[in-house]
Amino acid sequence: EIEQFKAFIDPQSRSNNILLIEGDSGLGKTLLIKQFENIAYSNSLTFASIDLAQSNQVFEIYQLYKNLVHQLNIYSSFSQELRLPLFKYFKDQESHHAFFNTLENNSQPRVIFFDSYERATPSIQKWITQKILSQAIQTHNLKIVLTGNQILQPTSVSNYSQEYSCDCMEIDGITNLLTWNYSLEEKGLQFNHEQLQQLVETSQGNPRQIKLFLHKFIL
Repeated sequence: EIEQFKAFIDPQSRSNNILLIEGDSGLGKTLLIKQFENIAYSNSLTFASIDLAQSNQVFEIYQLYKNLVHQLNIYSSFSQELRLPLFKYFKDQESHHAFFNTLENNSQPRVIFFDSYERATPSIQKWITQKILSQAIQTHNLKIVLTGNQILQPTSVSNYSQEYSCDCMEIDGITNLLTWNYSLEEKGLQFNHEQLQQLVETSQGNPRQIKLFLHKFIL
């Protein structure tokens, strides 16, 4: 995953502008995002990170735009007449285009991370798919990373990637028994082969599920 993200943000690569990361809860998508943010920082990339799990009904779309503008450090690039509507009426189409035009005309590459797509409200999911992703494809020097259990129902991530020209990353559980054996031994836990195999098969290698099992029955 790390190498794929490095290639994704490499200006010399021919990667798409959008990276979809799909996987069940507990597989480490949020942790992966944090690692990607560290890589972006180490490469001197300006980035914004939005936790969509916090986007409840009180969290209006214009507030998300406002958050993006500040995190991406582009507020000063807007003309004076656009700054007031930027904060109050950013749902307007004019402001939406102004946001992306500003990014397009800025030579510095930027990355936007959206985490937990499935926990966003329907209106914000619609805003991401119909406004942000569709426009990002045409925006030079902008990369978007979107994570979720399932990015868009009922369309699969592979079909969605074809429609929107996205790169895909599907996160699976860790099913290697040696990896789990080593990890559990580090915690002072011993399982025989049959016990470990049953634990991994039952949890499908999901770290969160294994952690819950250990806390419930052992720790």
